[in-house]
Amino acid sequence: MIFTSHPETAAVLLDWSSAWRLRHRVLRKMMRGWLAAVGTDDDAASDVLLACGEAAANAVEHAFPEDPGELTVELRLSADRRLTLRVADTGQWRRVPAPGDRGRGLPLMRAVMDSVLVEPGEGGTVVTMQRRLARV
Repeated sequence: MIFTSHPETAAVLLDWSSAWRLRHRVLRKMMRGWLAAVGTDDDAASDVLLACGEAAANAVEHAFPEDPGELTVELRLSADRRLTLRVADTGQWRRVPAPGDRGRGLPLMRAVMDSVLVEPGEGGTVVTMQRRLARV
């Protein structure tokens, strides 16, 4: 796991070979710290963490069902306080939905973020989400 942080950006590169729960907790902790440092209120931070967790969980479950891969999480904050959250994996898009009672992740992300764009490709999938943050 590699974490870099600057006042306007933060990035995490994760190798999802094992220990999803531990890595997810560490990712949330690092993101929560960065969000607090840039003046994000608790409700907005919780929404951003929820959306990121859903996108990361989808990548771990769907893009890497058998073989491990890389997941990159990037946060950027513009001068006008627009947060861009980018979750990218190196796995393969699942064209057939997973069996069972599924399919709530994207609607949940869309409910808490201003915009959500999913771009599947040969080299993996990129989920880009944005949300305007209030000044605290």
